[in-house]
Amino acid sequence: MNTTTKIICILCCTILLTCDEKTPISTQNLQIVTYSNEKDIEASQTWKSNEIHIVKQLISINDAVLTIEPGAVIKFEKDCGIRVNHNSGLFADGSNNVIQFTSDNQNKGDWKYIYFGENALADSCKLINCTIEFGGGDSNYPGALVCENTQPEIRACSISQSLQSGVVIKGNCRGIEFFNNSISSCGATPIQTSAINLPYIGLNRYNNNQKNFIDIIDDLTNYNDTWYKQPLPLRLTKGLFIKNSTLKIFSEVELYFPRDQGLCISDEGCLKADGSLASIKFAGIDSSYWNGIVFESSANSTESSLINCIISDGGNDETFPACIVLKNAAAEISNCLIENSSGYGVYIEGAFAPASFVNNQFSNNALGAISVSANAASGLNSQNFGVDETNFISVRGGLNEGDIVVDGVWKNLNVPYKVENSIQIISSVLTIDPGVQIFMSESSGIKILYQAGLIADGSSGKITIEGALSYAGFWNNIYFAQDAKTENCRLINCQIKYGGGNMNQPGMVYCDFCSPVIRN
Repeated sequence: MNTTTKIICILCCTILLTCDEKTPISTQNLQIVTYSNEKDIEASQTWKSNEIHIVKQLISINDAVLTIEPGAVIKFEKDCGIRVNHNSGLFADGSNNVIQFTSDNQNKGDWKYIYFGENALADSCKLINCTIEFGGGDSNYPGALVCENTQPEIRACSISQSLQSGVVIKGNCRGIEFFNNSISSCGATPIQTSAINLPYIGLNRYNNNQKNFIDIIDDLTNYNDTWYKQPLPLRLTKGLFIKNSTLKIFSEVELYFPRDQGLCISDEGCLKADGSLASIKFAGIDSSYWNGIVFESSANSTESSLINCIISDGGNDETFPACIVLKNAAAEISNCLIENSSGYGVYIEGAFAPASFVNNQFSNNALGAISVSANAASGLNSQNFGVDETNFISVRGGLNEGDIVVDGVWKNLNVPYKVENSIQIISSVLTIDPGVQIFMSESSGIKILYQAGLIADGSSGKITIEGALSYAGFWNNIYFAQDAKTENCRLINCQIKYGGGNMNQPGMVYCDFCSPVIRN
C-alpha cells in the first residue's frame, strides 16, 4: 500500500469515529437532571420534563404556582408530600407524556399525599394524565390525593398502591372535576368523600381495592342534589341526615349502612328514591343490622317517596325498630321489597298516606311486617305479604297510642292482625271484615265504650279472635260497656278463643248492661 492510500484510509476512519460519537438531536435523549427539594415553594416555578425531583420533606406551596411539565418524575421520600395552600396552585398536565408521582421504595404508604387545601387557586390546580402511587401514609388524611374545601381538576390519572384510600374529598368541594381516573390496589376504599360532593364525582374505574365501596364520610346533605349510579356501592359510614333540601336517588344506586347508623329525613328535607327503571338498594354492610330509614314529622314527606326499592337488614333502633319508620309522615312507599329486619318491616306512628302505601312485599321481618297504632290500622291497604310466619300486622293499643275515635275497617289483607295491649273504641264504629284473623297479646282486650260499636260479621267468612298463645285466659275479653251503641255491636259467625283472663270481668265476651247481637 502506497503512502497516499494510507493517508486516505486514516482520514476515512477518523471521519467514521467522529460520526459515531455524535449524539442525535432528540428530546427523547436529553440528559436527565435530578434535583433535591427540601424547601417550601414561595415563588412560582416550573419542574421540567427532563427532571427527576426528589422531595425530601412535606413541601408547602404558598402564594405560588408549581408547574410540572409532561414526562417529569417526582419521587417522595418517607413521610413527605406536597401541600397546595391558600392562593396557590399545582399544575401538572401530562397529556403529552405522563407525569409520575412515586417513591423509590415502592411500598404502600411510603409518602403522604398531594393535598389541595381551602382557597387554593382552582384554575391552577390540575392533575391530568398523572400516575400517583405508593402514597397514603398519613393518619389524618388517609389518601394519596386529598382535596379539602377546594375544586381542582383531576382526570385521566392512575392512582394506585395507597396504604389507605386512593382519594379523600372532604368538606365542600362542590365543583370539583373528577372523572376518567383509575384507582386500584389501595389498602382501603378507592374514594372517601363528604356527601355533598358525590354529585361531582364522575365515572371512574376501580380495581382490586381492599374495600369495594365509595365511602361517604360525613352525615349531612343540605343541598338539592341527585345521586346517580356509580360503579361501586356507597357506604354511609356515619349514616345520613337530609335537611332543608331534596335528595334524588336514581335507579341502581346501592347504599350500605354500618350497625347503629341510618337515614333520617327531617327539617323540611325530602327523599325521592325512584327505582322504577331498576331497583335502588338500602341495606346493612355484610348483612349486619342498621337502624333503617326514618321520615320525621318535620320532613317534607308529602313530596318524599320510595318506589321500587329494596330495604333490607334494618330495625336496629331500640325505640323504632323497623326498616322504615313513618312519624306522622305521608311519604309514598310503593312496590318496595322490605325484608330481613331485626324488628318490623315498617313502623307507622300517627297518620300516614294510605293511598301511597301500597303493593309492597314483606319477608322475614322478625317482629312482623307492619306495626301501626290501632287508630290508624284502618288505613292499611293491600300489600304483597309472603307466607312466612313473620308476616302479620301488629296493632298497637294502650294509652300512648290513643283511642279509636273515627269509623274504620280492618280489612282482610290475608295476614293476621296481632293486637298489643288493649284497644278502646269511643264514639265510632270499628268494622272487621269477613275472614280476618286476630291474635290477642297477653292481657289485652277490645273495649267498646261510649257511643261506640264493633261490627264483626263473619257471615261470608269466619272471623277468628284468639290468644297469641293457645291457653285459656291468655288475653282478657271483648268488653261492651253500658253506654255502647247497641245497634252497632254485632259478633256474627266469629270464633273467639283463649280469653277470659280478667277475673273482674269473667268471660271472653263481657256485656255490661249492654245487649249486642251475638250469634253463630
